[in-house]
Amino acid sequence: MNLYQIITDAPVENHFKIAGDSEMDAMINWVAYCLDECANGRSRKFGEIISINKILS
Repeated sequence: MNLYQIITDAPVENHFKIAGDSEMDAMINWVAYCLDECANGRSRKFGEIISINKILS
């Protein structure tokens, strides 16, 4: 499993470290993370992904 840094266009807290087997997997996991946060009452503007970079293999 790789670790990716996802950067969004959100005004604050716009850097996320997300695990995934590929970039697409990391993006899907990021969406799942956002939905989980909203389901737990921590809704905020997550923004749209503007960059994704592999940081660990």
